[in-house]
Amino acid sequence: DLVRSRGLGDVYKRQTPSEASTAAPVVRGSRLEDVLGFLLATVLGLTSLVLPFGRDQGLYFYVGREWALRGSVPYRDIFDHKTPGIYVIHALSVLVFGERQWGIRVFDFLAVLGIGAVMALLTVPRGESVPKGVFGRSMVLTALLHYGFLNWWDSAQSEIYFALLGCLAILFARRFDATKPGLVFFVGLFSGLAVLMKPPSAWLVLFALVLLVGRMRDANSEKRDYAKALALVGIGGALPIALTLAYFASKGALEAMRDIVVGANGYYVSHEHAKNPLADGFDGIQGYLAYYAPLSQMLLGGAIALYLVARKAGNAASIARYRMALGLFVACTACVAMQMKFYLLHWTAVIPAFVLLGLEIAADVSSALREKGFSERSAKAWPWVLVLSAFFLSPAGRRFVEQQLAVAKYLRGEDTRQWYLGRYSFAPTKFDYAASEWVGDYLREHTTEDEPVLVRGFQPEVYAVAHRRYPGRFFWTQFLTNPNRAYRHEAYLAEDLEAFRKARPRYVVARHDGPEVNVDHPDYYLPLGYRIEVERGDFVILRLVP
Repeated sequence: DLVRSRGLGDVYKRQTPSEASTAAPVVRGSRLEDVLGFLLATVLGLTSLVLPFGRDQGLYFYVGREWALRGSVPYRDIFDHKTPGIYVIHALSVLVFGERQWGIRVFDFLAVLGIGAVMALLTVPRGESVPKGVFGRSMVLTALLHYGFLNWWDSAQSEIYFALLGCLAILFARRFDATKPGLVFFVGLFSGLAVLMKPPSAWLVLFALVLLVGRMRDANSEKRDYAKALALVGIGGALPIALTLAYFASKGALEAMRDIVVGANGYYVSHEHAKNPLADGFDGIQGYLAYYAPLSQMLLGGAIALYLVARKAGNAASIARYRMALGLFVACTACVAMQMKFYLLHWTAVIPAFVLLGLEIAADVSSALREKGFSERSAKAWPWVLVLSAFFLSPAGRRFVEQQLAVAKYLRGEDTRQWYLGRYSFAPTKFDYAASEWVGDYLREHTTEDEPVLVRGFQPEVYAVAHRRYPGRFFWTQFLTNPNRAYRHEAYLAEDLEAFRKARPRYVVARHDGPEVNVDHPDYYLPLGYRIEVERGDFVILRLVP
């Protein structure tokens, strides 16, 4: 009945592309729904403000903090291998909110709202306004997919930001206007910013270019128009990249940047990735869809089914809408597959596609229900009631509720901080934030603000807790001890030892992570004048003997 209803775009009436509007069926709403949607999205994201750092967040925070507060230039003065976009976000967080771990969660929330707004805009063609209520529903679905499924470890990563920037490029391409060709400059600008955030976003950039060419073809553009548009896209994309390279060149850091971003990353990618990309990629996609079940099956399966129905009926309007949404899903998935790792944090890039799929399906179903005699309010509500029910009855929904209750107990003083922080541990990687915070507090209490400390291994969150720093480049040691990252191994070890002898920090934090005596191991520092002061979990705090 839903398929036969007029709400699905008259699927039994064949339309030519020129006759079809690419807008979704309109279900009337109100601006109050947008306000309520924003408030609900805020509620969903509110408890993220008490989430601590994982290792990755601590890493980006440290680089951004040193860059913002002390002028330490990434790559030249601080060693990390990401492209600079994520450091800029953390630097802004420090400048705006100070050295607080919740600052990056605020920026995360803004990115969630941004993706919700962009996906709402993508549901309507150029020249048409977004129906009332769609912005609110889009923000709620984005917040649900982000906060409902991603934990403290997998959120506050690069993916949410490059997904937003890439989708902004897609939005400008989708709304190409032959009378205002200069706007395509922003397709390039946001594409360049997305690549600076993380290079796998190139698949979103490619999708934006495909959309742009398609829009120009529909507008019967001439060859010179194509050349002009692509030139503007190229200029827009090159501008942020050129300015970034110019900045690092002016700081004498361009060679260090090339050495790390190209050289060290090239070695890392070639030595640490999925052993069988095709099989592991298939397993990764299955695992992701299972983790987001049943919403993933509802959204992806429903969209594919409606697309096939539209193709069979020759409904150009529905075909265009679902081709857009499913194409975005393919592009987002390619961003993940390119990295050949398939960690949950990488799948953050797919959230925008699921949001767009959800908006398109909900619009069709709501319109169909209205045609079947449901009231306007019921027609709008039922698809979203189904989505929320599917989430809160799923394992992810139960985990989300449990997390909110744990936060509430902690904020009411029913649980101690150390007991509460016990939730943020991950045994397979020997990560225990409660121990990290204890060590960070110890260092802050036993050192002065200008006194250097050194934390070995991959535990940069300790620096964030302690509000302390290390003057050498290697404030973490994965590229000194991990065989899969042994790029320029001997040279980096020599540089690290020279910086250590120059700094001579009073406290060194090492770990009992393995039997090998290397720069991560406590025994490495005993001949260098240190003795064990205290141990906490896998952490060993050593003190310099006068």
